[in-house]
Amino acid sequence: MIRKKIAVVTFLLILSLIITGCEGYKNMKTYTIRQGEDFIKYYTFKNDTENKEDLIIYINGSGYSSVLGLKEDGRWKTVSLAYELHKLLLSEFDLLVPEKKNMETGKNYENDIKIIKDYTLEQRVQTAKTAIADYLGNNPYQRVLLVGHSEGGYILPPLYLSLKDDFEIAGLAILSVGGLSQYEMFRILKDKDLPYPEGYKMRLDLIEEVARDIKADPYSITKGYLGHPYNRWSSFMFYRPLEDLVQIDIPILMIHGSEDIMSPVESSRFVKEEFEKTGKSNLYYIEYEGKGHDLGGDFERVINDMVNWFNEKVAK
Repeated sequence: MIRKKIAVVTFLLILSLIITGCEGYKNMKTYTIRQGEDFIKYYTFKNDTENKEDLIIYINGSGYSSVLGLKEDGRWKTVSLAYELHKLLLSEFDLLVPEKKNMETGKNYENDIKIIKDYTLEQRVQTAKTAIADYLGNNPYQRVLLVGHSEGGYILPPLYLSLKDDFEIAGLAILSVGGLSQYEMFRILKDKDLPYPEGYKMRLDLIEEVARDIKADPYSITKGYLGHPYNRWSSFMFYRPLEDLVQIDIPILMIHGSEDIMSPVESSRFVKEEFEKTGKSNLYYIEYEGKGHDLGGDFERVINDMVNWFNEKVAK
């Protein structure tokens, strides 16, 4: 019963940036890359037939469902931040959204063993890279901006490093994650006094024991923690984005809410402090006081801050 409750709690947290009550996506075109029995889809959004000068590539957060949200009976039940980006920015930017590997548009795969077994940090980076390279290879832009929320922001540094030799990326916008490993973030969260959902704090308190068990049994898909099996955690838990971030010299934007219960704000504050210590000046940090992992759900504010930063630091 407790395990089921935790799974429900975690699922709600994972979907914290998903928006309901929309009219659905418009101006969307779907591409499919075949890889033997596997496939990778990606979506482009444009309000005209010609490429604009600037492209946003959005990398969505964690979960075993489509990056665009969930669709039932031909209608979108939920959508992701990609919806707000396409609704608010198509007059200025084209938008590219890579789908997760072997996922169909709008579908849920939380009970699909093949999807769960293949869900790793390395696979997410490679999947996004494949989609991006396929599109940019035939569609050059003057400026390309990588945007990632939560897990999407967590994988943005290695994704950028995997792309930079072949494609020019103008900037990174990292939302609600920072530079610490997920292990370090959970250790910080367990000692914070925040309004956690029932059962969540209990699981955070087990982080040391769970971390040891993940290292001892890294490929298990029967053992799990906070809604994910060990094989997923073994690739994500101990990776520290800061180690890649310090190698990056293009403009970086970080936005974080001070009351985030999934990725503590200390993770982004730490990056800011480390950049200042080493004299790196390419990081611009914005903190939303009193806001959580979904940045308060004020997506117009998030997008306005991102566009202002882009205009001042990237497109100048």
